[in-house]
Amino acid sequence: MAPFSVMPQPSVRSRRAPRLVAVLLATAVLATACGGTKSDDSAGSDGGGGSTPAGWERPENGVETGLADAGEPVRGGRLVYAVEAESTAGYCLSEAQLAISGMMVVRAFYDTLTVPNADGEYVPYLAEDVQPNDDYTQWTITLREGVKFHDGSDLTAEVVRNNLDAYRGVVGSSTAETVTPHPTREPLLFLFVMDNIDNVEVTGDLEVTVTTKVPWVAFNAFLYSSGRLGITAQAQLDAALAGLDLLVAVDLVQRESHRHAHWLIPGTHWLEREELSPLLANVQERPFVQYAQRAVSPPDGVMEEWEFFTELALAMGRNLFGRRGVNRVIRATRWVAARTGRRALALNPEWVSRLLVALDVEH
Repeated sequence: MAPFSVMPQPSVRSRRAPRLVAVLLATAVLATACGGTKSDDSAGSDGGGGSTPAGWERPENGVETGLADAGEPVRGGRLVYAVEAESTAGYCLSEAQLAISGMMVVRAFYDTLTVPNADGEYVPYLAEDVQPNDDYTQWTITLREGVKFHDGSDLTAEVVRNNLDAYRGVVGSSTAETVTPHPTREPLLFLFVMDNIDNVEVTGDLEVTVTTKVPWVAFNAFLYSSGRLGITAQAQLDAALAGLDLLVAVDLVQRESHRHAHWLIPGTHWLEREELSPLLANVQERPFVQYAQRAVSPPDGVMEEWEFFTELALAMGRNLFGRRGVNRVIRATRWVAARTGRRALALNPEWVSRLLVALDVEH
C-alpha cells in the first residue's frame, strides 16, 4: 500500500487568528448596517443608505397599491399581460408540452380534477372526492354535480374517462394483448407520465375508477400536474382532425394519426438517403459536420420528404415555405440543372447544408 501523508495541524494560535478576524469583520458590517438612516428619515439626509426616494411618501398601511389614484372602475377595455415565453406547440392539453408560460395561460381556461392547497396537499377541485383503495392501485374519482364547460356541455364521468385516455394515448386496458391507440390524440409528455395507468372505467354517472399497474400513492398530485392536466370538453377532444378537408401524411412508419389520412405517402428510409448534417455544428465547442452516405437506393417512385413537398407546392401553385419567389428560384435552378446535366444545381437541402458549412468555416 502506498504511504500516505498527514497534513500538519495548525497551532492553537493559528486557529484563533482567523476567528478573531471574522468576529471583527462581522462587527464592522453590523455597525455599518446600523448606521444608516431610519425608514422614516427624509430623503437626501446625511445618514447614508436606507433613505426613501425624494417626493415619495410611505402609505399608512405600508403597502403601495395606487388604488387611491385609480379612479372609479370602468367596464370594458383591454388588459395585456406578458409572459416570459411563447408556447408554439399550442394549447391542446393532451398533446401540449407546456413550460411555465404555457401553464400560466392554460390555468386561465382549464380546470383540473385536483389542486394544491396552502398546506401542500392535493385536494379535489372539479372532483368532489378522490379516494384510493388500501394499496393505492385503484383510485375512485367522484365528480361535482352541475359543472358545465364553456360550450354548455356537462362534466360527466364519460368525459373525464375520455380525457384521461387522451392524455395516456390509449383506450381501454394498456396491459391487454392488443392495445387500442387513441383515435384522435397522440400525446408526447403524458404518454410517459400516465404510463402507470392500466385502465380507466366509468363506474357511475359522476364516478370514474382508475386502476394502476403498480401502487401510485401520488396519483392525486398527478391529476394536477402543475396545471397541465386540465379537463376539456368532449367536442374539443373530437375536433382534432374534424376541420381538415384533406389529410396527407408523409412518413416512413405508420402512426395512429395516419389512420385518419386520406393519403399515406411512404418516405425514404435513412439507409436510402445521403445526408449532410451541420445543423448542430454551432452548439458544439468545436464545430463539426457529419455526413451519411446512402447505403441502398430507394425504390422507384419513392421521394424524400423535401422532394414531395416541393412538387406539391409547384403543382398547387403555392409558394414553398409561404415565401414569395421561392418557386421561381426552384424552377430556374431546375432549368440550369437540366441544361448542364448537373442535378446538384437544382435547389435542394444540400444547398442549405453547404451554406451552413461555409459559415462555420468562416467562423
